[in-house]
Amino acid sequence: MRSEYVLSPVLFLITFFSVYSLLFACGYLILHWEPLSLLALLSFTLFIFGVIFGTYTGKKINLNISIRKKVISNRFIFYAWLFLTFCVAISLYLMLKRYGSLDYIISYAFVIREQVIGGDGFIPFYLSYINSLNQAFFALSLNIYKRNKSKKFCVLFFINIVFCDLLTFGRVGTLFALLVLVGFLFFNKGFKIINLKTMMFGFIAFFVLNLSRIIRGGESGFSSSVNGLVPYLKVNIPEWGYGLLSNYIYFFSSPLAFSKYLENHEEFQSSFGQRLFTPLYNIFLRLLGENRINTIDPFVNVPYKTNIYTVLRDIFADVGVWGVLPSAILFGLIFGMLYNSKSIFNQSLFLMFIGCVFFFPLYNALSFGMFLISMLFLFFMSILFRCDVK
Repeated sequence: MRSEYVLSPVLFLITFFSVYSLLFACGYLILHWEPLSLLALLSFTLFIFGVIFGTYTGKKINLNISIRKKVISNRFIFYAWLFLTFCVAISLYLMLKRYGSLDYIISYAFVIREQVIGGDGFIPFYLSYINSLNQAFFALSLNIYKRNKSKKFCVLFFINIVFCDLLTFGRVGTLFALLVLVGFLFFNKGFKIINLKTMMFGFIAFFVLNLSRIIRGGESGFSSSVNGLVPYLKVNIPEWGYGLLSNYIYFFSSPLAFSKYLENHEEFQSSFGQRLFTPLYNIFLRLLGENRINTIDPFVNVPYKTNIYTVLRDIFADVGVWGVLPSAILFGLIFGMLYNSKSIFNQSLFLMFIGCVFFFPLYNALSFGMFLISMLFLFFMSILFRCDVK
């Protein structure tokens, strides 16, 4: 079957894992890092092999299951944007009502984040779930742009995602959306997108990604987080490089944390499925009136403190070492099958799976409601509907 994309998913995976490994190795040149444990290296190798093998096999499978009705995309997307923007506006109003003024919110952004992260916060859970759908519609709007070259809904849904992140002064949603965009460009344009123009847009994206971090950091900016790294640096980093270093630490410390996790895994709670599919557990717990699952992990020293452990931490917690290879192959099979799909909803789901791949070194994307709910939404839409673009 002839693909609509210019890039093979297997080549994409090999390139991504190779580039990440190379950039991770560079960390040993600037930071006093300990070597990864043998078990961590074997786990990463098995996982990477499993995802690539599963994708290679999956892209040979043409699976289409549908009982589709017709949807006029122009109206569908417009009304969806109108509704979701209204929900985001209500969320922002609730935030302002809770904390009184915009000045207070900006001045105490870090405190507000500490209060709401991992908890129920000031937004009703059903409103949070609805806001999550901005991720699905952002991916959908990218595929619509591919057909009619209209960028407006791509921009509008991305703005909604940024505002959703500002509700908690986080950046996970914005980061995921940017990575989905990067994946979309690579698969539709190939490596020729790497040019001066995209570098300029990259600087803008870097600012947008760190907007929440800049606000909650106050006047100190990135200095507050980087100053604690000074004892572990092998080289002097000028102040203008603090932002880059802070983001490098965020993206590339997790393999070390996972290695530490394997050494001290008895200190972490283990439960089947609770880590891989946290949002589904939380929905049932809410219905039962129980407290939701808190996925914020303890910190480990690598040697500085971090609590980001890669996707493998959740796999180990739920299904153990024997689940690494099967989980990786299963993900790869689905990824490969979505690559061949002609349905715009499945193609949008494929974009979200690309975001999951980029998230592998950081988190299990399925443990975030905003991603899992969007993926389930696209899955059911692909079965029940057809989207016609005009």
